[in-house]
Amino acid sequence: MTKSPTWLSLHPPVPSFLPVTEEDAATVISAVGQEGTVTEMASDSDHQKLYRFDAKSGEPLFVRIVAAKWAADAEESETLAAWLAEQGVAAVPVPVAGFPKRLASGSMVSASTFVKARPLQATPEAMQRFGKRLSDLHSALARHPQRPEWENRTQHRLSRLSEIRAKLASGDMRAGPDPERAAAIAADATIDFNREHEDRQPLHGDLNAGNVLWTGDDLFFIDFEDVVHSVLPPAFELALVLERHVLVQHEDAKSAIEAGRALLAGYGGQRPIRFDLVAHLRALALRSLCVLADAEQDGHSPPASEWQKFFQLEVAARNRAETLAEIGWHATDR
Repeated sequence: MTKSPTWLSLHPPVPSFLPVTEEDAATVISAVGQEGTVTEMASDSDHQKLYRFDAKSGEPLFVRIVAAKWAADAEESETLAAWLAEQGVAAVPVPVAGFPKRLASGSMVSASTFVKARPLQATPEAMQRFGKRLSDLHSALARHPQRPEWENRTQHRLSRLSEIRAKLASGDMRAGPDPERAAAIAADATIDFNREHEDRQPLHGDLNAGNVLWTGDDLFFIDFEDVVHSVLPPAFELALVLERHVLVQHEDAKSAIEAGRALLAGYGGQRPIRFDLVAHLRALALRSLCVLADAEQDGHSPPASEWQKFFQLEVAARNRAETLAEIGWHATDR
């Protein structure tokens, strides 16, 4: 099943708050089990609602209610977040005991500490912190007892997306607002999103700007729904973080290289990191286009802006190859 992203842009807006209906406020208060003030948080999602709950005493909570159709995936994600917190992973908001839970409607509700976040500025210091927290997350995920199941689900997904790619490339499937452009990228034999020759491990799988909460001196990761089909080379995660958190902020090569090197240094410590950033970013763009094509085949209508986003990211990876090579060179030869 394909659902709409929480945010459509590469730059999620600063959180804004909306008046909440009496019915929604009553649902949140009942789920939390205490009186308080409920405020709805704006998002682009059509499958969930986000709230801030302020009790009469104690810290505010972040409450998420996911529609019944998507509740199983969300529940799995929240259960994983609780497991990570139990493992001592500091970059996960602390879940409230007794959550996640189901409502009578079948919807899933989760609650965790509310993180007062601000936009992440990709300074070298922030990106080094990002790298260290990401390394800790990967180390914990590698120990999860469901890893064999995740590996099977990952392979199933990759097989499906490979089939979609083949159909796009051959012309048997036409998808998106620019089918010829999608077909040309799919037919490019230099792009490989399977990367079977690289070591794999469980990743977060969707560390876009909306799933990283920066407090000013530390960060938190949220939304672990993609972990279950993201047993992949870590280079994919690092490449996506560089793309979404460094390259989109730093158009000048010098700043991007400094921030990118800091990320990889924080992640790798003394370990060498060897990967081709351009190849992995182009692979991520193609894989995302295949996901959109698959959704379209299932009767969904991904907005044209989503297609254009990944077309542009594929071009950007090629256009900034020199900068990316400088980041990768430092990582492999320091």
